[in-house]
Amino acid sequence: MLTPAQKAAIQRQYLTAAITAGAMSVAILLYSMIASVLEKKLAGAAHPIQHYGILRLVMYLIAITHIGVAPFIQTFMLERKERIPAAKLTDAVIENLCRRRMQGMLAIMALSQATAIYGLILMFLTHAIGDFYFLSAIALAAIVFFFPRPAQWEAWVLENTSKAV
Repeated sequence: MLTPAQKAAIQRQYLTAAITAGAMSVAILLYSMIASVLEKKLAGAAHPIQHYGILRLVMYLIAITHIGVAPFIQTFMLERKERIPAAKLTDAVIENLCRRRMQGMLAIMALSQATAIYGLILMFLTHAIGDFYFLSAIALAAIVFFFPRPAQWEAWVLENTSKAV
């Protein structure tokens, strides 16, 4: 069982992770504003790439691969070889476990952010803003879907501790 101080440490780490995920989401929204401004500037310009089907397919495949691989990367990063005995579950150990959880979360957030950036690259190369908006929507959905809830953080910490003293 976790002490109130340990639960507070988990909540602090969760809050830091939530702020980070929020900042990454806001960055994607800022990309949307940039894309909207550039779309108006590029409206009359000739498309630099006339046949962008293969490029578009490759970017979409990379983006989908990023989103599909993200949970496996997080699982790999969070995997523990041994459980921590409950008697050794100090505040510092809780902080370290939460940092590992945050690193796994950051990997997913970075891969999600990259998906939006692929859309931005497509927009720059092809002037097709629809691709950008679609990939940005996928990125935001991935951030929301894969972001662990507070109860999941606490459950993960408890899973990595054993009842043995």
